[in-house]
Amino acid sequence: MKGLTLSLSEYVRPEDIRAVAVQAPGIPSYTLLHFVNKELGWELCHTRQYYRPDPDSPFESGVFSYAMEIERVRVFLLENRNESGCWIRDATDVDYWLMLTGSGLEFFAFDDFMKALASVSRIFYCYPYPWILSARKGAASRAFACFQDLYMELDARGLVQPLR
Repeated sequence: MKGLTLSLSEYVRPEDIRAVAVQAPGIPSYTLLHFVNKELGWELCHTRQYYRPDPDSPFESGVFSYAMEIERVRVFLLENRNESGCWIRDATDVDYWLMLTGSGLEFFAFDDFMKALASVSRIFYCYPYPWILSARKGAASRAFACFQDLYMELDARGLVQPLR
């Protein structure tokens, strides 16, 4: 009997995840959380869990989460770089990542979200990170692989729960 294999690309598709790169140089995560929560009316909070890309990696980031229940979208915030290293090395100019996922992502007003996020004080610049870039195709696909791994790790920990 032939065994079944599950490809990561079949489990987490590019349309299941949206990534937003955030530049907030020199701003600690707790300060960024304060301003994001205050100015967007969120309750983004620490999940009391940490993400490490692999056991040998010196990089580790706290995982912050907020559920937009009406929109059925969950937002995760992670550092991209800190004293212990850099998570996605192809994007060293990125300080933080916001990962959006959920069943409502297809209908989510992403442009309005980006405008609101860009208006948060302490955020120097933010932009949606495309999965396919003609000039940086390898970098984009490597970044997506990192987000696939992150998604699967958070799902295994029970942090990615469907919003009803």
